[in-house]
Amino acid sequence: MPFKMNIKEQIQRIDSLEFELFQQKLELVIEKAYLKGVQDGQTKYNYEPVLTKKDLMKIFQSSTATINRLVLRKDFPKLTTLAGKYPRDEVFEWIKNNSFYLIVFRKFNPSLLLANKIASIINQSYRRSFYF
Repeated sequence: MPFKMNIKEQIQRIDSLEFELFQQKLELVIEKAYLKGVQDGQTKYNYEPVLTKKDLMKIFQSSTATINRLVLRKDFPKLTTLAGKYPRDEVFEWIKNNSFYLIVFRKFNPSLLLANKIASIINQSYRRSFYF
């Protein structure tokens, strides 16, 4: 009978299918990583290595007053030798490490009720610690 396989052939077939599945998953992971790299290149590296306050306003999508408060934070990266200049890579690293703080200051879409509630609770509980 052509459809009957012995156990050894069945195991080889399963191994082959598992390998194909692994290969397809690996290709998807590589593709996602590539697309993320392209996206990072289009956003993060679209800016000069040294940022200005105007660049920060675009990145944070915030007003001048908000950026002025942000750059006064002791933990916000700045160039000590040049006033009003900020190192691009360190700024993006700061954003990654401090995204929790950005939630509090960002204006939310009304449909995101849970996020609004959480931000409101955090802002009320720690109001003094969030002022710059």
